[in-house]
Amino acid sequence: MTDREDDRALASRFGEAYLPLLTATAALASFTMMVAGTSIGITVPHVMGTFGVGQDKAQLMATAFYIAMTTSQLLNIWVVAVIGQRRAFALNLLLFVGASIMGAAADEFGVVVFARVVQGIAAGLIQTQTTLAIFQVFPKERRGTAMGIYAAGLVLAIRTQFHSDALAATQSSANQASMELLAGVRRLLAEIGLAAGDYQPGALHFLGQVVHAQASALGFRDGFLVLCIGFLVAIVPALMMRHRRPSQ
Repeated sequence: MTDREDDRALASRFGEAYLPLLTATAALASFTMMVAGTSIGITVPHVMGTFGVGQDKAQLMATAFYIAMTTSQLLNIWVVAVIGQRRAFALNLLLFVGASIMGAAADEFGVVVFARVVQGIAAGLIQTQTTLAIFQVFPKERRGTAMGIYAAGLVLAIRTQFHSDALAATQSSANQASMELLAGVRRLLAEIGLAAGDYQPGALHFLGQVVHAQASALGFRDGFLVLCIGFLVAIVPALMMRHRRPSQ
């Protein structure tokens, strides 16, 4: 069965729900890949403390991901031609999940970087496939709407990354609030009897979680504002048409 025949079979099976389901799946998949790539900045302090590496090496996590993602996008046509679009999408999701588990369970920094490379390969293929799928199944007059919904998910992920980078850039020895937070966490870890060697990594990990929470809150705030503005802009033509008098 070809991809076109597969699309027609799925459309017949799910009826009118097929296009919304496909758009939501594409948006969620791309959102996940984008967040995986862009949120790595806030984990740098934790990785430095856990694996004992400098910031230059910790940044390899982001560099490896983006290089692999950009390169793998060029392979999408070949992958789809060999195993089909639907199988390629499912395989890439499994590849991404497997790499995520590998990175989370890694005991060595090299394994973390390798996992990021595999994630990048899956992310590049997924983002290309989701865009292609939307253009294939939607008629020309509805592609703009579908791409707008698809892009809305990416906007949320990108804005979170923007705030993550901005907040992470302020985490230095000159940031008095962060230094006080780290000192307070170290005292708390000492009181609960944690080994002295774990004070600094634990404090840095907590700081990373705080930055992540703040960036996520700001990102969702921006996304909500974007949706509100889009709704207000879209409602203007509707109001104009409502008050337009029929021609005589």
